[in-house]
Amino acid sequence: MRITAISILLFLNYSGLTQNADIGLFIGGSNYSGDLTESAAISVRQTHTCFGIHGRIELDPLISMKMQYSFLAISGDDKYSQRSGNSTRKLSFESNIHEINLSGQMQFMSLWSENTRRLNPYLQLGISIFKFNPTTQYGLETIELQALGTEGQGLTNYPDKYSLIGIAFTMGFGLRYFLNSRYSLGVDALVRETNTDYLDDASTNYVSYETLLKNQGKIAADLGNKIFAATGTQRANPGDKDWFQSLVLTLSYHFGNNYKFDSPSLKRKQILCPRF
Repeated sequence: MRITAISILLFLNYSGLTQNADIGLFIGGSNYSGDLTESAAISVRQTHTCFGIHGRIELDPLISMKMQYSFLAISGDDKYSQRSGNSTRKLSFESNIHEINLSGQMQFMSLWSENTRRLNPYLQLGISIFKFNPTTQYGLETIELQALGTEGQGLTNYPDKYSLIGIAFTMGFGLRYFLNSRYSLGVDALVRETNTDYLDDASTNYVSYETLLKNQGKIAADLGNKIFAATGTQRANPGDKDWFQSLVLTLSYHFGNNYKFDSPSLKRKQILCPRF
């Protein structure tokens, strides 16, 4: 967290080349979509707290660049499933995620005016790198699942254990309201399409209980194959990568020039192009 804050401050040093910059804190909720959440309602039901810090520089009234660090918590549990196969599977996980995201932001109302509007909607696209580590409860213990190889990872003729570092394509939207030229409040929604199917430690097929017991130990067998399924029986869907998302409330402090605010009404004006 300390290194990330320093990185964001260094990022803001370049604001001397720009019109404005801001730094902000945010807090809200995060959840995940994957093999253990069959619907949006179940994802929302398993929402946890997230928080972080961002730095943003304005390259033009239309375009900004934003770097942010987020700490997010996600979870999934088959006990919420309405599908008989999933509820019998009885898988569950929790994970904390540390993420650094770099995104471009378009304040599309600036297409009609060079002045900033107090109510300022925007779209954003970017890329992030994140660290995760799925865990679950085994009796009174919290067990890290990746190390167990619950789908045979690390055994002969099986893939290596999956990486706990992932990359995600990020997309979202936000709405920012300027209290004055120095402070703004915002609501920011961001979804991440990841390059991993193992946020939940479930991706492919079962390995038999006996094989896991012999090669990985009792804990791996008990957690990897609770229904004593035969090797090759489908455990999860390998065709879809996992996603995670957040909705946060942001308080930002703005540096640089004072903003000149337009009224919130749309006027018929010439569409403006970005200036760099």
